[in-house]
Formats: sequence, C-alpha cells, structure tokens
Amino acid sequence: MNRLNIERRALILKCLVDGNSMLATSRDLEGVYVIWCGDGGACIRVGQGNIQDRIAAHREDQEIQEYSDKNLLVTWAALNYQYHDGVEAYLADQLDPIVGERFPNVQRIPVNLPS
Repeated sequence: MNRLNIERRALILKCLVDGNSMLATSRDLEGVYVIWCGDGGACIRVGQGNIQDRIAAHREDQEIQEYSDKNLLVTWAALNYQYHDGVEAYLADQLDPIVGERFPNVQRIPVNLPS
C-alpha cells in the first residue's frame, strides 16, 4: 500500500493562534491537522480545512480546552483539497481522537503518522 508522504510540523497550540508562528503569514494554508497532548501523547482532535481558522476555533472549544493543562500540540500537513477527506479519515481511524465523532466516509488514504 502506498502512503502519501506528507511533511509535518509541530508547534505549541497557543503560538499558532497568537500570531507567533509561521501560520501568521500562511493565511491560506489548507490541509489536515492533529491536536494532541504533549504530556502523554493522547490524540485530542483530527481535522481539516484552513489550518489557521480551524486552530483558532479550537482555541475557543471547551471540549478541547479541557486538556489545555496537558501541553497541547498540533501538527499539520498542507495537502491538495482532493486528499483532505481520505487523509482525515485515515488519521481518525489510526489515532482515535478523544474529541470529534464524525469523519468522512471515504476511502482512507494512508499517510505517515505523527511521531
């Protein structure tokens, strides 16, 4: 099975929306992302879309902020839109996020998992 090779980046979640990261200059960055606890590695959320907008929204999401004392981190990959649903579904299957229940019912596209 071929895996889509994606470049990953990780930053502390707070920096992403406070304008202290490269996302501040990447307003149109679209792709998939994973939010996880740096203290233990539990996956909190998997999602897709405009990365900056989605992370900003999650900063206000009480379900996600319940874990804010756990050193929340985010990793993302910029992808062509055609891959968003399949990659998001694959990541959700593999990482079993604590928050979020509905993921695209599409063919999964295997990718490198965050490490």
